[in-house]
Amino acid sequence: MSIVVVGSLNMDYVLQVPGLPKRGETVFAAGYSTAPGGKGANQAVASKRLGSRVYMVGRVGRDAAGRALIKCLEEAGVDISEVKDDPRESTGSAYITVSQDGTNTIVVNRGANFVLEPSHVLDAESQIQDANVVVAQLETPTETVFEALKLARKHNTVTVLNPAPMVPLEPEILTLVDWLIPNETEAVSLLRLLGQWDDRDEERLRCDLTQEFAIEAAGRLAEVTGAHVIITLGDKGCVYVGSSDRDGLAFPAYEVNAVDTTAAGDAFVGALACALDEDSGSSANIAELVSFAQATAALATTKLGAQPSLPTRIEVEEFLSEQKRGDGNG
Repeated sequence: MSIVVVGSLNMDYVLQVPGLPKRGETVFAAGYSTAPGGKGANQAVASKRLGSRVYMVGRVGRDAAGRALIKCLEEAGVDISEVKDDPRESTGSAYITVSQDGTNTIVVNRGANFVLEPSHVLDAESQIQDANVVVAQLETPTETVFEALKLARKHNTVTVLNPAPMVPLEPEILTLVDWLIPNETEAVSLLRLLGQWDDRDEERLRCDLTQEFAIEAAGRLAEVTGAHVIITLGDKGCVYVGSSDRDGLAFPAYEVNAVDTTAAGDAFVGALACALDEDSGSSANIAELVSFAQATAALATTKLGAQPSLPTRIEVEEFLSEQKRGDGNG
């Protein structure tokens, strides 16, 4: 029982501000901090804290930030045998501005994440063969992601793709995905990529992506890719369409006092991967899978930082118990 995460490691530089600056505006920061991050590393730590055995495949620079990121993963209990340093690039970094209401803007310098090559994934084939789940994102080269998904399919390992940040990619990649988890913006970009978007959709989108429209979008993605599709909608919850329910399901978000939404999506993906790992890839109960992932994501928004905010299994289970007692979902 294990998960292999093929993905990015970044050092996050976080500025807390009263409100996100408008174009041309300068604002003073109320606070500054650094924290380990990167979508791949965040998802790996999220799964590990929830109880899975996790292997990370990634690259950092040969610098202080890279050494710190590797140490953080090691301290979290993630297997780092396939996380190497590379002298050609500095460690990836993310510059994050967080407002008082928890919303954020993020600029990423890819750095060493983009020297992660398909051959490096092949070096981890034995871990992928033995794993229940392989998780990937798009903060590393798409050819590397492609190799990870192909290897997973070769060994009948369940694949999870979080297509973030959305970049041009070959549609063939999506045919290797068992669980596709975009947010609403990424879902629209995928539909455009796949030729499943037209002027009528563009007009409807101007009126915001409603829950009904999100289910329709998830349905189109599920039909074209054959994947289980979950579109995350932030504080509006998420929707699911896939082989477990072709008509679509909508799930409201848990209400919490959010202070930083930076790692919410990564917490969701990591939790879903953990739940799939525990069920050996089974998707028998979609409601339970989603509830577990949403609870993890909700708790991650209640603390500052990416990896520092990721909750433990005990915290998630206590939160879910409280929600059941108070019927606090939605």
